[in-house]
Amino acid sequence: MDRPGWFQGRVAAADAGRDQPEIPDGAAARYLHGGFAGRAGWREPLSAVLSSPRPLAGETRWQVETLAPPRALGQSPSETPAPWRSVDGERAYTVQVVSPLHTDPDTCLPLLYALDGELVLAALHALPACPVRVVAISHDSDRKSGRAYDYTPPIAQRGVLHDPRVPEWRAGGADAFLSFIVDTLQPEVAEAFAVDPDCQILYGHSYGGLFVLHALSTRPHAFSAYLAASPALWWFELQASRPIQLVETLAAQSLTHAVDVVVTAGGQEAWHPVAIGADGTPASRSGGVPTLPAARGLAALLANVPGVHARFHDFPQATHHTMLAESARFALDFAAHAAASHAPSASPLSR
Repeated sequence: MDRPGWFQGRVAAADAGRDQPEIPDGAAARYLHGGFAGRAGWREPLSAVLSSPRPLAGETRWQVETLAPPRALGQSPSETPAPWRSVDGERAYTVQVVSPLHTDPDTCLPLLYALDGELVLAALHALPACPVRVVAISHDSDRKSGRAYDYTPPIAQRGVLHDPRVPEWRAGGADAFLSFIVDTLQPEVAEAFAVDPDCQILYGHSYGGLFVLHALSTRPHAFSAYLAASPALWWFELQASRPIQLVETLAAQSLTHAVDVVVTAGGQEAWHPVAIGADGTPASRSGGVPTLPAARGLAALLANVPGVHARFHDFPQATHHTMLAESARFALDFAAHAAASHAPSASPLSR
C-alpha cells in the first residue's frame, strides 16, 4: 500500500539515522513502547503507545499488542499508559491488536474491528492464524452496563434511555462510541500499522450486532464491511419497526461506494423478555421467540438498498451463547477473503 509522502520521508530519515522531517499538524506519529526492531532511529513524538508484541497467552499462532492513548505531556515513557476513555469520561477501554505471530506492523492486513474484545480474544485461542489483524475493543470494568450504553442507539425524542431488561443500566450511547472508534481510534491504528482503507471491517455480536447496524445506517463509509452477528433487533419497544428504520436511514445516506453487509443468526436462538432464568443464568430460560427470521428479513431488506451488498448466513445449531465463537470464526474468514478478493466496497458506485 502506498504510504503518505510525509510517512515515507520519516521512515527514510529514521533508517538513515538523520533527524526526521516535521510531521504536518494533525498527523499522529508512531511510538512503539519497548522499541521496534529495524527502526532504531525512531524518536518519541508521542502519539498512541503500542506495546511490544507478545504471544497471545501462550499461543504459538497469534501475537497481541496493546494500543494505548497518547501519553500526557510530561509523562515518563516508563509509566503505564492510561486507558482509552469515553467522551464523558465514565467508561474506560482497552484496545488490543492481534496479528499472526511475527507479523511486522508495516505488513498490510485486513483490519477487523471487534467489539466485546476480551471475548473475541478468548475465541481466537481455538482458531488458526490467518492473514487478518484484529483490533479488539474491550470495556475495562462493568462490561455489561458499559456495553448496554455504548452499543445501543439513541431514540429520537426519548431523552435518557435505560435498558429494557436491566433498568439500572443506561442506554443510547452508540453515537458517542461510534465517534470514538471512527474519529479517535481508527486514525491511531492507521499510524501504528499499515492500513488499507478498503479492508476495514466492523464486527459485533448481540448488542454489538445492533451497534454494527447503527454504524452502518449512520456512517456507512467508515468501514468497507459490516458484520452483525445475532443483532439485538428486539431492543426497546421498537423491535417491529427497527429493520425498516435502519434501511430508511441507510438509504438516505447517498452511498458513494459500495458496502458489504452480512447478518448472521443461530437456528437455536430465541428472544426472551428477561435477561436470566430460574437459576440466575441466561441458559435456564425456556421458550422464547426465534430471532433468526427477523435477522434473515433484515438482510433481505438491506439488499434492496442501492450500493449495499447484503447477505444472510445462518448457523443452524448455534444458540445465542455459542454464536459469538461461531461468528468470530466467520468474521476472520470473511476478513481474510476480503483482502484476496478486494471486496466490492473498494469500487465506486456506477452512476
